[in-house]
Amino acid sequence: MPAGRPEKYTEEFVKEEVNKILSFVLEDKNMVYIGEVFENIPYPRENWSRWAKDYSDVEEISHTIKRVNEILENRINIGGLKGKLNPTMTIFNLKNNYGWKDKSEIENSGETSMTIKWQEEQSQSNILPDNG
Repeated sequence: MPAGRPEKYTEEFVKEEVNKILSFVLEDKNMVYIGEVFENIPYPRENWSRWAKDYSDVEEISHTIKRVNEILENRINIGGLKGKLNPTMTIFNLKNNYGWKDKSEIENSGETSMTIKWQEEQSQSNILPDNG
């Protein structure tokens, strides 16, 4: 935790909470957004991101957070593919919350060569007589 900020949530508390959240997500197959869990929890949704960062070195917490995120990402993807979710919101959510990107592929199927010609032009005005 950053200096000066009191540690409100202990590691043990966070372990319990992320496991409860995993249970909520597994119980409700229609849940596709982590914010839905926090509707009935007495602390803000931003804690999810903070816990992911602050406890990234605690295997049990980081693994559970990753698992929840992967479940929700999978549900969004499948819901979009099956037409159960709005396609625009599906794309928006996957790009903004899960790092998905539009991919452009450029295929180079052969050799490319370039020839550069250098031609020096001399005009009569550029040539000075040798007065020597």
